[in-house]
Amino acid sequence: LRHLPDDEEPTSLACLTCVRPLRAPLAEWGNECRPCAMGWRRCPNGGVCGAVFCSEECLQQAMLGHHSLLCPAMLTAAQLEAQRAIQRHSSEWENPRFTMAVELTATLLVVMRTASGECALSEQDKRFPSANWVDAVDDEAARKERIHVVEDIAEHVNVLLGPACEDLPDPEAAHQLLTPRALSHR
Repeated sequence: LRHLPDDEEPTSLACLTCVRPLRAPLAEWGNECRPCAMGWRRCPNGGVCGAVFCSEECLQQAMLGHHSLLCPAMLTAAQLEAQRAIQRHSSEWENPRFTMAVELTATLLVVMRTASGECALSEQDKRFPSANWVDAVDDEAARKERIHVVEDIAEHVNVLLGPACEDLPDPEAAHQLLTPRALSHR
């Protein structure tokens, strides 16, 4: 998804939360492009990220989820570089799973802020097991390369999300979500 600069109206953008288009297709309206969602919102963190949302509900959902930890406006320079490195890995491997794993991990950390978060997390892991990306290949050379990539991503994720773990009731359990093994299963 593309993020919106401060001085630009949404054109062919989608809501960061629900992926709803923020403008109707031109073919629908002739040459005039009209918004399909009235009242779209920008990220309230100073407009740095450029994220847009179709409604107040989607904005609130994002701010209660991964965007509250991953919004560029909230990150240090080191965290921004780590975020860019993860995005580069996703592009190089043509694998959006890396970015989605980080977003899911950030969401899990937000869930763990609540008293019942750890219980909800363990229940979710039991209900939705996933295959390990590293083990999804038979070729040993490809497997070693994947191990290296996942370890590199885990280092970046620790820079990006490690500080959020320290603010949780059980920082050690939260840090377990940032390990190569945990990330390769998301």
